[in-house]
Amino acid sequence: MAQRDIWQDHDPYYLARQLRHTALFVASGDGTAGGPFDPPGRTNSLEALIYQENLEFVDQLRELGVAVETDFYGPGTHSWPYWQRELHRALPVLLDALETGRGVATLPLHQ
Repeated sequence: MAQRDIWQDHDPYYLARQLRHTALFVASGDGTAGGPFDPPGRTNSLEALIYQENLEFVDQLRELGVAVETDFYGPGTHSWPYWQRELHRALPVLLDALETGRGVATLPLHQ
């Protein structure tokens, strides 16, 4: 409990209001193997939890009026092929932010 304030001071969920003028792209699979880059397998409970946290983070952003683009693509796990694909999907958001002078933040919330 003594560490709670420290965690909240560094947690994007609690800092969401400060991201109002920052371009955001959040992508996440739901933690189940079975996406196009996964070998057959079972759900990873940690990745499923992270997916839920990503949904809550985006809900928090939207509740606060913070613009965010998302790609919650269903089955998929935390691996390089997904990161590479999502970087290509995020690139237009990032380039637009650079062209318009809007801040850019890419949060490592991808699975």
